Amino acid sequence: MAIQFRCNYCRSLLGIAESQAGCTVDCPRCGRTQLVPGKSPRTDSGTPVPDLQLRSALSALSDLNATVSALPANASATPQNTTLPQPILLIDGLRPEIRTTRYTGLLLATATLVMLVPKLTQRAFDAIAGQAPTQEKLALVAWNAGLIVAIAVAQAIVRTWSRALIFNAGRDVEYELRGELYDHLLALHQGHYQTQSTGDLMSRLVNDIGAVRMLLGPGVLMIVNTPLYCVYAFSLMAWIDWRLTLAALAPFPLVLLGTRRSMRAMMESTVRVQERLASLSAYGQETLAGIHVLKSFEREEARARGFAALNDRYRVDAMDLARRRARIFPAVRTASSLGVVVVLGYGGAKVVQGDLSLGSLVAFMGYLQILAWPIMAVGFMMALWQRGKAALLRLGEIFAVAPAIASPPDGFAPATVRGD
Repeated sequence: MAIQFRCNYCRSLLGIAESQAGCTVDCPRCGRTQLVPGKSPRTDSGTPVPDLQLRSALSALSDLNATVSALPANASATPQNTTLPQPILLIDGLRPEIRTTRYTGLLLATATLVMLVPKLTQRAFDAIAGQAPTQEKLALVAWNAGLIVAIAVAQAIVRTWSRALIFNAGRDVEYELRGELYDHLLALHQGHYQTQSTGDLMSRLVNDIGAVRMLLGPGVLMIVNTPLYCVYAFSLMAWIDWRLTLAALAPFPLVLLGTRRSMRAMMESTVRVQERLASLSAYGQETLAGIHVLKSFEREEARARGFAALNDRYRVDAMDLARRRARIFPAVRTASSLGVVVVLGYGGAKVVQGDLSLGSLVAFMGYLQILAWPIMAVGFMMALWQRGKAALLRLGEIFAVAPAIASPPDGFAPATVRGD
């Protein structure tokens, strides 16, 4: 015998086998996770009380908490735009706040200071291996060491300044986006909140906006820094020895190809995890809002089982995403280590044969050491990008809802309103 109940979000009528009572299923229409009601309890008079009444009471209490009193109360429809805004269009109105592009010069200055250190080290080692007098060698080594210390101090100042400015720009975008969302939610009609859960909305306003801040803060920093460091370092390495540079880069194309193939699967996993978290938040909020109803019908254990089932699904999806991300970092690190091995073997042979100076090999190893973090950051950068993109799409669903009641474009707006 099938259990019939309505979805708490889209109100579609669902029919589930009685053996699935107490389990969680996904609504085929809206995709939200639902708890299948169990057998109907009975009142003192022996009249069966359908579990649907309990779910409706919980949903009504949740909607009551989510409804803003200032919103119009006579709206019933929830019009939706058929096309969701693209992520880049969602923050188009916040463009004055996105000032990260103004600080590209600071990032370029930081990269230049970093790249000078291996060059000075090369000069010092070439002086040590040269035929100059001992006093001249010591003076040249001391001079280069002093320059390296001065560059390190300047690099610390410029790097700290650029990080503060870029990260603050991401926080400015977060603040502006949160205000835009709040204003948009106030303009929506009451009927919209009758089909939305408070927990899901709070998840979007907290977790998704935080993901956008990470994308436009550390994400922008890594998106700019990684290509800049790679182009800078590879150019200087090619200037020293282009054959040795090609040998060091040999392992990277395979890693980049495999990473690109995994991006789509990572994006889908990221969206699924964020939706599971939203369902978890909505379920917990509904439970707390209707706790007295749950105790009246003695449904605490059923709600606890449903919450545990949602946690299990979230754990499975989160572990799947973590495994996908974990495959990227070892692959990139392995490629970087293989490059070091190639340089040490092939470059060392060229030094022994006299085709490459010792200082050049040391500088080459220094550039590879500098590239270790930018190359490893590719995986973290991809994770931030995919999470931020998924968050922007979820926030775009809120912006895509049009208010059912809107003022006409040529409406009369009095200059002052005064009561007598």
